[in-house]
Amino acid sequence: MGKVGVRARVRLDAREALRRLADGGWCETLPREVGTVRIEREAVAGHGERRVSEWALPFRSGTVRWRQIEEVFPERPGIVFEQEDGDLARLSGAWRFQPEPPGPGGGDTCQVTFELRFDLGVPLWNRVIDPLLARALAAAAEAVIVTALGEAELSREPSEAADAERLVTAVSA
Repeated sequence: MGKVGVRARVRLDAREALRRLADGGWCETLPREVGTVRIEREAVAGHGERRVSEWALPFRSGTVRWRQIEEVFPERPGIVFEQEDGDLARLSGAWRFQPEPPGPGGGDTCQVTFELRFDLGVPLWNRVIDPLLARALAAAAEAVIVTALGEAELSREPSEAADAERLVTAVSA
């Protein structure tokens, strides 16, 4: 099973950061090289918002597509999601927003954490493809953060993508 972790520090209150990410206005301005996203919304009584989003992520010489169910929790604040249908065997994760002390120069800041787990459904590919797909998914998450929330200090969990890329290159040469 592959995993992706991206953290960002942004100059927004945690609830405002959640509002901006959840409103989906960023979908139209997301750079095409990291994919496309379309969001459908519906209210859920007493919980906030449930939505469905469709993702198309360029990957190697093709596109990975999936449809995910998302729940927005303003009181936490956060978003949890799980693949409903798509090219992967499994995909699930969360966005979390935690307030931080004011940054240099004052003003609200928060820590945005994106975590995702996925399974291609073919164990033989895990060692090579998982790290490459994880890198593409992390780049997409970073693009969403910057597009939706503005300037951010970004960091990723360590990845084995460089080793996997060398292996793919050696095998295909």
